[in-house]
Amino acid sequence: MSSKKSDAPNKKTKREQNYMMAFLGVGMSVSVELAVSTGVGWWIGSWLDKRWGTAPYGMFVGLVLFLTASLIHAIIVLNHLNKRMNCEEGEGKSQ
Repeated sequence: MSSKKSDAPNKKTKREQNYMMAFLGVGMSVSVELAVSTGVGWWIGSWLDKRWGTAPYGMFVGLVLFLTASLIHAIIVLNHLNKRMNCEEGEGKSQ
């Protein structure tokens, strides 16, 4: 008994679905990257601590270096996605 007009506002446009999937993909990849880089930084720092006997300084330096690099990469990826989304919106409005 539902009409097509009542279903239309609930449906997302193709562009909105693409935006949602893009943000979901970037969000998941950034979160995995942050987790993995933190673990790798901790592991390398701990290994250097055992090798050189500098505990816990190597672990902290490894964590900070890898986490900083990961955050910088996340910012670059998010800025790129934002520019891409803004360019696509601008093209649709001008036509």
